[in-house]
Amino acid sequence: MTPTAAQADEWIAPKPHIDMALALGMIYHIISKNLYDPEFIDKQVLGFDEIKKYILEKTYTPEWAEGMTGVPAAKIRQIAEDYARDRPAAIFCNAGISHQLSDFDTYRALAFLAAITGNIGVNGGGCNFMHNIWPGGLNLPPVKGETPKKDADLPVGPDYFAESTLTGKPYRLQAIVTESNPIIGCAHSAKVKETFRQLEFYAYPGLFMEEPAYYADIVLPVCSGFEMETVSLRRDDRSIR
Repeated sequence: MTPTAAQADEWIAPKPHIDMALALGMIYHIISKNLYDPEFIDKQVLGFDEIKKYILEKTYTPEWAEGMTGVPAAKIRQIAEDYARDRPAAIFCNAGISHQLSDFDTYRALAFLAAITGNIGVNGGGCNFMHNIWPGGLNLPPVKGETPKKDADLPVGPDYFAESTLTGKPYRLQAIVTESNPIIGCAHSAKVKETFRQLEFYAYPGLFMEEPAYYADIVLPVCSGFEMETVSLRRDDRSIR
């Protein structure tokens, strides 16, 4: 129990590296008991039918999550109901999940929780990651137009956005926003450069004008720690500045 956990009304201690199973168990309970927000989903969420089908078919039940996490199924059901019904509700997961196995998919599962319960774009809500925060009070406009139907999902991996753009498989990406430097972060630098040339739109956010910025249609300058009024935590050595 950390000093933060000592202040909590509920302290849940899942086994290490298994937070995603806890989130999936909560999602299953919220969906199976119709505790989600259908009005928000209809206006703002794409792909809900697909995730609902997937979660129910995989039977990621609270009982399954108990076997994975060590958290009792009854407790998982309770916190899922509390989260879905006590509105607004906010998720804060900070950088700890980034140091776990399956961190990317864990972040996605937590984002699903916020989306299906309507806790995005509202004051006091959000799925708040230390390095990627969705603020409240945005008054999000409804999604307009028809969403293209896809026969397959884009596989997860650092190089698949390039493969998709260049080959059209499983479908062709036309616009992206990246973080950091995909040219050095992906296995095939030449392929990534050619991808940037073929994209219809590319936005690059960054503190420095790294090589990808010169392929971008829009460059979004990022504030440094010296331009912020808040206390920040350095990612490299975890020092406070």
